[in-house]
Amino acid sequence: MRSLDGSAADRLSLAFLPLALLLVGAPVAARPDGTGVLAVAPPPGPAPRLVELAGRLRQLLAERASGVLEPEHLRARMAGQAGGSALAATDRAYAAAAAGADPRRAIAALGAVVEELESLPDSDETLRQWTRAMLRLAQLESQLDGHEEEARSSVERLLRANPTIAVRRDTHGPILVEQFEAARRRLAALPRYYLRVSSARSGAHVFVNGRDMGTTPTTLTLARGRYRVTGSQGPLRAPPVQVELQDRGKAVELDFAIAETLRPGQGPGIAVAPRDHLQVIAAGRLLRLDTLVAVQLLEEAGVTYLAATAYDTRAGEAKLDGIVRLRKAAPAPRAMEALAELLLTPDAARGSSPRALP
Repeated sequence: MRSLDGSAADRLSLAFLPLALLLVGAPVAARPDGTGVLAVAPPPGPAPRLVELAGRLRQLLAERASGVLEPEHLRARMAGQAGGSALAATDRAYAAAAAGADPRRAIAALGAVVEELESLPDSDETLRQWTRAMLRLAQLESQLDGHEEEARSSVERLLRANPTIAVRRDTHGPILVEQFEAARRRLAALPRYYLRVSSARSGAHVFVNGRDMGTTPTTLTLARGRYRVTGSQGPLRAPPVQVELQDRGKAVELDFAIAETLRPGQGPGIAVAPRDHLQVIAAGRLLRLDTLVAVQLLEEAGVTYLAATAYDTRAGEAKLDGIVRLRKAAPAPRAMEALAELLLTPDAARGSSPRALP
């Protein structure tokens, strides 16, 4: 990515343009319920002027594309309160998938439900819905020719999340019951290793494959295999960690540092250093955003610029970077509109040199 600390020619060009834009990669792809706009500044976080400019850009993007989240929605996610509406949506999606007459389409739809549930904050209700969807998925896979391996994998995932899960012949069918019995024998024969989970915040709740396993520090004994470990303490959530227990035990420390950068009352925004791409992407993943537009103020040779960077949080990379020169803390007329339109224009990212817009 080209930035303000580039060549002298770049700096000279930017110094004399009322609006300059540096472009890289693909433009913003605003997917439904997937794009968040955050004000970004070093601790203690975004100041009111940046919050105002980020809000203006968010509104302009929302007027031009679907899927740009309202500030209230992002604040709810930051506070860990987004689970209610999201769980209601997955509940409806499960009902539609489970009632489908075509088993192959139902399997695909249930897989999407499971993926969505695994992206939500862990809780008893999230685990209940995940277990229900996985059970129905495993049942369909066990009854469909050519899906034997998928059924076996689904059953093992269920047992790793909850070894005491019960299945019944009259409810789930004899084939699935036999699959569970065989999987229990396989897992029981595997070697077991310790998993030690700690955090700088003592007393944080530990979730392994979505199941509450107590509070930190804690040591668990688990069968060989792969596990997803997350944690929470009040509104703070630690990003998931994938752990492979293969030939020895492992120690994991839950990291609440990203959660501590969230500033729901300032934008909403995050408190990280300028151009700290890794921290910004991690925050976007924690907030379950497909695309994050980070808005921040940058200084260069006594000139202030408003920078907007779009990140693909799933790919872990910046897609597009645009900057607008401010005069007396304000952008030129229609500069913000031009920036929003550029962020959403497919042809905008073909070049990498600054472009002046009216």
